[in-house]
Amino acid sequence: MVEQKIRVGINGFGRVGRLTTRFVVDSPFLELVHINEKNTDAEGSAYLLEFDSIHERFDRNISVIDAKSKFQIDGKEITHSSFGENGLVPWNDYSVDLVLECSGKFTTQESLEPYSGKGVKRIVVSAPVSGVVNVVVGCNDLLVTTIVSIVTLLTLVRCY
Repeated sequence: MVEQKIRVGINGFGRVGRLTTRFVVDSPFLELVHINEKNTDAEGSAYLLEFDSIHERFDRNISVIDAKSKFQIDGKEITHSSFGENGLVPWNDYSVDLVLECSGKFTTQESLEPYSGKGVKRIVVSAPVSGVVNVVVGCNDLLVTTIVSIVTLLTLVRCY
């Protein structure tokens, strides 16, 4: 039996969002379906993903379908929007199960609440959020196995 992949949306396509995209694209369990980045369109995001000045060129076939709203990674279509507020992104239109919040902007439970009104089941935030479990890989990541089934909001960071 083939398990259905988790449909992922990314909010914030700066350094963390682009690096997260590389991980999601390589995962057999995740499917990237939508990116929201307020500072650029699909063409700009595709370019920044392909030609990263720190992580070097992303060795994938990246092509723009529509300069404002769509690009492809290895033939897989990714939709794109440019909303400044997370509550305006129509995540449910893309059947997103999990949002990876990589903007660094939404760091309180209240600022993350609009996601639940858009059909998002789970949120992983790449920055510490007050009032929720903050997981640090290598320090307390064992907590994930016990809480992941009961929480809808989780922060996940890594210390180097």
